[in-house]
Amino acid sequence: MTESVPERETAAAVPAETPAAAPETIPTSAWRPNVLHSYEDNFVAPAGYIYLTADDSLQFSRQDMYLDTDPTCRLTLAYTPDEAAQGFLIAVYDDMRVLKVPMQEIIEKDENRPHTLLRDARPIFVTVAMPGQGLLTILTDSRNNMYRRVTGIADIESSHLNGTPARITDLPVADTVHCELAAASAMPHFRYGLAGTLGPRQIGYALKCALTSPAAENVIRKETANCQPHA
Repeated sequence: MTESVPERETAAAVPAETPAAAPETIPTSAWRPNVLHSYEDNFVAPAGYIYLTADDSLQFSRQDMYLDTDPTCRLTLAYTPDEAAQGFLIAVYDDMRVLKVPMQEIIEKDENRPHTLLRDARPIFVTVAMPGQGLLTILTDSRNNMYRRVTGIADIESSHLNGTPARITDLPVADTVHCELAAASAMPHFRYGLAGTLGPRQIGYALKCALTSPAAENVIRKETANCQPHA
C-alpha cells in the first residue's frame, strides 16, 4: 500500500508594503528669487537657508545642506544678507492666520537643529519678506466669490516660531485660495484691497469672479503677476 504524501503548506502571501506618501510641499512666492544650488542658473550665494520639514519643524543653515533632496523636506528657502538683517519669515495657515517671525530671531537659534513651528494648523504659503512688501491673499465668501486682500508686511503683528499667529481678518471668510508676496514697487497697484483702506465689513476688494467660474484661474494668475516688481 502506497502512503500518501502530505500536501506542502503554502505560506500565506505577505502583502507588499505601500510606500509612504511624500509629504505635501508648501507653496512659496512665484517671483521671489530662490535659486538654491551653485550649479543652477542665476545662482547668487545666499546668506543661508531655511528648511521646513514634514514634522512641522524648521531649521536653518549658513551652508547648503542639500536638504531639499530629502523626501521629508517640504520647502527650502534661500535668504539674502538684507533679508537676514531686516526680513521676516511669513507663514500663512489654512485657518486664516499668518505667522510673522523676524529672521534675526531665527538665525540666533542653534544652527542645523530642528525648531518647532505651529502644529495645530496646516501651512499653505511660506516666504521670506521685507518690511516694504505685502502679503496678497485671495479669499472667498460663502458664495465662492473671490476677493483680493493685501496686508503690508509691516502691518502684520510680529511673533515667534512657537508663538500665536495673527488673524488675516476677523470677518467670516470661507477659504484662502491663493497667496503671493507683493513686491514693494507693486504695492501702489493694490491701492484697492489694501487691508488698511477696507471698510469694517469688507473682507477684500471684490474681483467680480466666483472661484467656480472658468475665468477664476486667469483672474488669480493676473493678480499673482501684478505682485512682481514694477519698474
